[in-house]
Amino acid sequence: AADGSIWIDRIHADLSDWVVGASDSLDSRLIEWFGEKEETQKENQVEKMKAARTRNDRFFQTRRYLEDSPDAYIRFRFDSSFYHLEPDEYRLRVRAHIPFSRLRKRLRIFVEDFNNHNYRNTFSDVREGESAPSVGVNYFAPIFHDIVSKYSLGFSGIHPYVRARYLYQKVWDNWAFEPTQTFTWSERNGWSEETEFYFDRSLARSQILRFYLARGTQADEPGMSYDIGSSVEWLVSKRSGWRVGISASGSTDYRYTPDNSTQVSSYSGLYSYSVTAAYRRSIWRPWFLLEVQPILNWQKRYDFRTDYGVRFLLDIFVGND
Repeated sequence: AADGSIWIDRIHADLSDWVVGASDSLDSRLIEWFGEKEETQKENQVEKMKAARTRNDRFFQTRRYLEDSPDAYIRFRFDSSFYHLEPDEYRLRVRAHIPFSRLRKRLRIFVEDFNNHNYRNTFSDVREGESAPSVGVNYFAPIFHDIVSKYSLGFSGIHPYVRARYLYQKVWDNWAFEPTQTFTWSERNGWSEETEFYFDRSLARSQILRFYLARGTQADEPGMSYDIGSSVEWLVSKRSGWRVGISASGSTDYRYTPDNSTQVSSYSGLYSYSVTAAYRRSIWRPWFLLEVQPILNWQKRYDFRTDYGVRFLLDIFVGND
């Protein structure tokens, strides 16, 4: 009886091993048949694409990063431009998103458009044709059906304004589609709205091809403005990167003063084209960055004559690395 019991136990153990092994093998085969393994790979690719976009936008400090990222930061930018047709320009710009100590996941104090030309207009009345820094509070709402919402309450000079910005992001493998819509009401300028579309393609590691479309209207300005552009950007290392781009701006009712004239003219169509190459590198410290941009411009106001120039950006960035 004992020998029979041992024999039966051995058969049971062998059968158990076979059942477990066959089950694992069948399970793995079914995963491949039904695409579960492929889906996991796709999810990993999607996350890589999102991380690459965020990394590149943070390094180049693009509009997309500065507008939509909940990161806390303060940026000091020394901006110098030298053109053949345009006057030279020197600016010190400050932009900040500062968290509340207890509500930092949702609220940010912001300072935008602060520079050496308009700093005196902070919380003061602004004359026609002048600008003023914007100071206020951003609220990042919880994500709802994949829509990211940001609401702003601020002051431009002494004039209050409210803004709502909505962003949706969809990623397929190496492609990303991201539309945004912004609505603004200002006590000074009335209503305005802007729509933006980003189409991004991951070319290789740390290389992003971007197509950009935008349109907008404003109550105190005639017609509808629109922009179109494309750029390729890649990080050579954690401390340096390149960006090459072309862009154009247009309007259904563009008002401008031609060169060597004092009369205002109206034009419908693309009124500005530009080609830009940029090299950006952190020097001395990771948060101390220098960017050099050779630029070619063609503007309607100069009868589309070639205007060549160079722009230097020196950024001191305090915040998320």
